[in-house]
Amino acid sequence: MLLVTRFSSLVTALPSTPLRPRVTEGSGREIMEYLIMLDVDVRKRHYHLTEAGKVVKFVVQLEVKSMGSWKPVLRYDCSHDYAHKDSCNLEGKTRKISLYMDYEDALSFADDDINENWPIYRERFLRGGFP
Repeated sequence: MLLVTRFSSLVTALPSTPLRPRVTEGSGREIMEYLIMLDVDVRKRHYHLTEAGKVVKFVVQLEVKSMGSWKPVLRYDCSHDYAHKDSCNLEGKTRKISLYMDYEDALSFADDDINENWPIYRERFLRGGFP
């Protein structure tokens, strides 16, 4: 069964249940965050912040459970004030790739890429390579 979990409240729901954003009253800010189990050992972590309907921060991360702990495989984010992708291997080494797109497009691309390609990324990661 696929579970969706809100990070902040740890409330679980079936995937057909709509996720509700957290809204800061009158600020025009909305935070959406959730965790989706893609398989027993694979999950996708999603967070984005909008202000006045525009994405101003985001993180979408693919994680694989290996040797008893969750490890990042791919992370799309804007932590250095530009949209980029970090690819990780089992040794913890990371490669950074610039996305050259605005935050809204990068967020959509990240979700789509992980949703469509997570089995390939998991396999490459567990073999010791970069996804």
